[in-house]
This record gives sequence, structure tokens and C-alpha cells, in this order.
Amino acid sequence: MALIVRSLAVNRCIVPVFTQKESLVMTDSSTRDRAEGIFDQGKGRVKQGVGDLADDKQLQGEGKVDELKGKGEQAVGDLKDAAGDMKDTLEQKSR
Repeated sequence: MALIVRSLAVNRCIVPVFTQKESLVMTDSSTRDRAEGIFDQGKGRVKQGVGDLADDKQLQGEGKVDELKGKGEQAVGDLKDAAGDMKDTLEQKSR
């Protein structure tokens, strides 16, 4: 997964800001969901940290939202894996 990083001037300090992600081709959608979840959680933590440094409540809130979104994406990936495992088990039993 490629990451585009830009900088943001906060209180005369240059802080990296993760602004965009490019997904590489992944054949397993559950893996993609988990990878996007990890990315969004990291992005959320960075935003919260920058928001703390700059005393910016909006940025802190955006960070919390991104972090929760990432946790949700990881949960979706886990559910997809569990469903695939269940399908495989049922197919093996039916043979």
C-alpha cells in the first residue's frame, strides 16, 4: 500500500499528514479490509496527536472517527475470513 504524505504547519512545526492511500491489487478482500483498517487507525492516531499538539478539538475528533473507522474495517475483514473458513469447513464435510 502506497502512502502519500504531506506536511502541515502547526505552531511553526512541520508535521506529516497522511492524506491519501493507494491500494495495491490484493486478491483477498479480507486482507484488503484489514490493511485499510490498519491505515485508518494509524491516520487517526496521527490526527489525534497533531490535534493535541495544536489544541485543535476538530482534528482530535476527526482522528477518533478515523480510528473507529479503521477498527470497523478490520472487523469486517475478520468476519469475511470467518465466513470463508465456515464455507470451507462445510464443503469438506459435504464430500
